[in-house]
Amino acid sequence: MANWSKKADDIIPCGRGRLRKLMPCRIWHFRHRAADGKWRYKSTGHHDRKGAICWAEAFSMRLTRAEFTGIPAEGRSVASRAAQAAVTPSIRRGLVSWLRYQKQQNEENTVRSYRTIGVKYARFLRLLGIRRFDQIDRAVMMKFREHCVSKLNNCKITVDNNLIALRSFFSWAISKGWLATNPASQSRHGERLFFDEAPCGRRPTAGPSTSEFWLPVMATPSASSPSWGAGACGSPSWRCWSGATSTTLEAGCTFATKVANDGPEVPPQR
Repeated sequence: MANWSKKADDIIPCGRGRLRKLMPCRIWHFRHRAADGKWRYKSTGHHDRKGAICWAEAFSMRLTRAEFTGIPAEGRSVASRAAQAAVTPSIRRGLVSWLRYQKQQNEENTVRSYRTIGVKYARFLRLLGIRRFDQIDRAVMMKFREHCVSKLNNCKITVDNNLIALRSFFSWAISKGWLATNPASQSRHGERLFFDEAPCGRRPTAGPSTSEFWLPVMATPSASSPSWGAGACGSPSWRCWSGATSTTLEAGCTFATKVANDGPEVPPQR
């Protein structure tokens, strides 16, 4: 016999049914009327209230869609999934197609960065024996993050940049109908995929030609060292510290010279 919580806060009307919390596991379940007319419970897999509500609303939308289209709320039929698998390319071919698309949309430097990330990801998937899009989920992306940090010694900013590029790739794959959800999307609940960590505890957010951007950088011990200057702009340590590209750091070197000669910018008086 299921042991449902009797607390008023643990019973939430939502979508086409209501959410209830099962004890002692404390997982929210969604009570809804199934296609056969009977009331049934389905686990949301969420312990948190907001996540369960989002799940229940999405499931209710699928129930409504099933009434009008005949597509089961649990997903596509076996035959339709097999038909989709027949036309879905491998991940390697998908990456090649995506890079071809990016070459038409972006500059060569951007495409080169995407190509490097794509090769890195393809090699990682080969280690796991993954070839199809439907084999990729959040767990695989978490393993890729750990692989970049522990095996490739990438800094956290580099890992986040890799994940951002892959998120763009998966969004493009969704538009092609090869994926249903983006495994690299950031979730508000549960374990976070992105580090979202500013170097040295902070990252300048103002523009690269303003005092707000460069004066905090120049005030650090590293910035005041003899290595600070035009030669330091391409340094990997400086690029990792600021989260900026070498082009942006070159602009910073120019700004540092200007401040040394003319002094910092003074905001106009109102």
